[in-house]
Amino acid sequence: MDVADGSGTDESVTHCSSCGAAMTMLTVIGPTEAIASPCGCHVPPELFRSDYRPN
Repeated sequence: MDVADGSGTDESVTHCSSCGAAMTMLTVIGPTEAIASPCGCHVPPELFRSDYRPN
């Protein structure tokens, strides 16, 4: 399985809830807001919690 070429999937990769891009970092800027990297979308800080499920 190679995630880089799209031939498989990796359940450990978190995807941006706004645009769907793979995220490498989340910068929390407030109690209810964070910025996903590298896409730059504003997302909830809970996105990296293992029990998070988007609506």
